[in-house]
Amino acid sequence: MNDKKIYIGNFDIMITIYKSTRVQSETGSPVETDVEILKCWASKEYKSTNKELDNQIVAANFVEYSIYFHPDLERENIQDLIIDDNGRKYEIFGFEPVGREQFYILNTQLRE
Repeated sequence: MNDKKIYIGNFDIMITIYKSTRVQSETGSPVETDVEILKCWASKEYKSTNKELDNQIVAANFVEYSIYFHPDLERENIQDLIIDDNGRKYEIFGFEPVGREQFYILNTQLRE
């Protein structure tokens, strides 16, 4: 469990969490679509770093979102979820509960 202090006054951006799923189109071919799971207020903290890839420095855009606890997220496979933050898409690669079902910290990376 994470002991990070979260202040609800910092929840100043509205995000939408989507689940990426495959459905069948009218022609029978599989189509990937996003289904809205949750729309909520969040705080955002940048955790960007530079990584070396093939002898080049590449910026990795990591962002940590804090949100209120929501039971719908407990039922989802976290790797299938995407955050839409004002048109920018972030893939969720991990989450940590904070407190006793009070908050989540969502670890994300900018989707290229």
